[in-house]
Amino acid sequence: MRQLTVVLGTGRCGSTLLSTVLNRHPRVLSLSEFFTSLDPDAFPVEEIDGGRFWAILSTPRSKAMTQLRHGVAPAEYLYPFGSGRFTAETGVPPVSLVTLPHLSDRPDEVLDEIEAAVTGWERASVAVQYARLFDWLCDRFDRDVVVERSGASLRFVPGLRACFPDARYLYLDRDGSAASASMSRHPSFRLEVRVLEMMDLLGVDPYLSPSAGHADRLPPELRCLLPDRFDGTALMSQPIPLPVFGMIWSHLVADGVRELDAVPTDRIRYLRYEDVLADPVHRFRELAAMLGVDAPDGWLAEAVTLVRPGSGTGRSSEPPEAQRRALREACEPGTRAVRALRERLARTPSGSS
Repeated sequence: MRQLTVVLGTGRCGSTLLSTVLNRHPRVLSLSEFFTSLDPDAFPVEEIDGGRFWAILSTPRSKAMTQLRHGVAPAEYLYPFGSGRFTAETGVPPVSLVTLPHLSDRPDEVLDEIEAAVTGWERASVAVQYARLFDWLCDRFDRDVVVERSGASLRFVPGLRACFPDARYLYLDRDGSAASASMSRHPSFRLEVRVLEMMDLLGVDPYLSPSAGHADRLPPELRCLLPDRFDGTALMSQPIPLPVFGMIWSHLVADGVRELDAVPTDRIRYLRYEDVLADPVHRFRELAAMLGVDAPDGWLAEAVTLVRPGSGTGRSSEPPEAQRRALREACEPGTRAVRALRERLARTPSGSS
């Protein structure tokens, strides 16, 4: 398999920008939102044949389709609705939501080619199937190295370590309060908060284990977010305290960093989103060197135009000081975990940017 690098982050940390920049590089296969689109089926432990692998790649996921049908889909979705084959009603294959339209302006054709290729593959571990797919995509798009980047990818570190023992990791960090505030405005993170609340009451994720009996066990503010009675307006308008998102950020960071303790430091790099905004040319050169590819002047010039310098600090509104203080406190466990990671990497000079 070609060299794989996985960008790790909490979500809302600038990683979409990295995917966009890397997609412009002529030698990099940029896989955007690949693993997160396949969740919760991305890492089966048993061996699977090509037919099962195709089902993992192509079966629409309940949460994504519910958001799509009710007008609160994330802006990251790139599928060409209106001209493409799929609709919210038919369901969209998960790899078609972002990954394939990120690579091609003809995602349906690429999807058909993938189906023809993978359905005949022999039974193997999912790690082998992914290696086959990534090599196939590199051949299809004439690329040399693979970079996968998914929102909130820190939660996938256990599966990634099991599947790809030789993978490299780029930890993309952003100020916890800023990332959490951005999460609070994002439909997928807001839904995740509500689903966690539902799971506390139901014992199951109602999007994975739907039941008519769930509604009677939930309060009205959660009942209206069940998949069979979903209210997108309610999702985006219900108040959720900012510190809740700070706690989510901290849990993602602390758990992810703990899992990275088992990864040798020479396979981990650290990068701050704020540093990318401050000096994109320097950081993109470093990124190319990490990936083992050149940094052509034309690519760098185009990459810089994709960076919006104010995007790292801008907020739609400034919360009161008490909320800001509570948010900082909620982020503190994650901040400490990042600090520990940086100290560990600092003992390996190449580990920290």
